[in-house]
Amino acid sequence: MSALALIGGLCSHVRPIFTCARLRPRCHYQTLARIDRLLAASPARPLSSVPTTAAPAPEAAPAKAPAAVDVSQFLKAKIQVGKLLSVEKPENSEKLFKCQVDLGNGVTRQLVTGLVGFYTEQQLRDRLIMTIVNLKAATLAGLASEAMLLAGENMKDGKLQVLLLEPPAASQIGDLVYLEGHTLPKEFPDQINRKQWEKIVKDSFVQDEVASYSGVKWVTSKGHVTCPGAPNGAGIH
Repeated sequence: MSALALIGGLCSHVRPIFTCARLRPRCHYQTLARIDRLLAASPARPLSSVPTTAAPAPEAAPAKAPAAVDVSQFLKAKIQVGKLLSVEKPENSEKLFKCQVDLGNGVTRQLVTGLVGFYTEQQLRDRLIMTIVNLKAATLAGLASEAMLLAGENMKDGKLQVLLLEPPAASQIGDLVYLEGHTLPKEFPDQINRKQWEKIVKDSFVQDEVASYSGVKWVTSKGHVTCPGAPNGAGIH
């Protein structure tokens, strides 16, 4: 409905209050007609076409820097390359091997390990291994074990799989393990207990066939400590 028709309709229903000719209401039809022409010349735009100012996107929170790995626990463990000199089954156990391990500098220790069924004596003898040498001595089947051989462990097809950690190529007896991007401590404690060691192995796994602690790779001065054939996530013990 045009402005002229709308106001004209309203005027026809309104009785003037004043009867004086000077005060009699007048409808300015020419003005209203001009308004109608202006309205017709400017069609209303749909709301969707009305430009709106987009609200600014909220600023992204700054990315948090990854937390630094606490390596202090790991560096308490004296892990090194050793060489198995002799491997035999003791008379009082069918599940254990009794070994003599060369730790370098003329030091030889007895090591008892439960690798029967995973490796043969021939596979172990004269082999370079990774061993922790400052773990509190244990007694297994009445035999003293003064060092611990390290391996990756994983369940495969419902069976336990045990794979020895291997030193880098060109390793020598006595080479020490530390973490990539870090340095060797100036000294190691004479001894750590089982609880301290459990805290270390809790965060030690194989990743891409490399031993790691909290995602940081084990290394010696010759390269990475590996566990060939072990799947990602295999624990280290």
